[in-house]
Amino acid sequence: IYITGKEVLLDSVTELTRVTAVDGIIICVSAVIPQEELLDAFLLQTNNEEGESGGGDCWETVLDGGLAFADSGEATIDLGANLYSFRRR
Repeated sequence: IYITGKEVLLDSVTELTRVTAVDGIIICVSAVIPQEELLDAFLLQTNNEEGESGGGDCWETVLDGGLAFADSGEATIDLGANLYSFRRR
């Protein structure tokens, strides 16, 4: 999605916002999208009726692309990419 341009990424997140139920979780594994741009794409989504971006009230960041640890203590160091997840508010 990102390879075709940042606008397509933003449009895709808008569509994910529309179709994801409250408390639904989106998981993304990426080595292509810069961390700041991916986080911003989710954090800028809003629930306003006009569909405008801004306000950041749609998504909570669960995993931000940094190290993540399983309950067993295993870490995400061998992915070769960053692990992200977002919960729909």
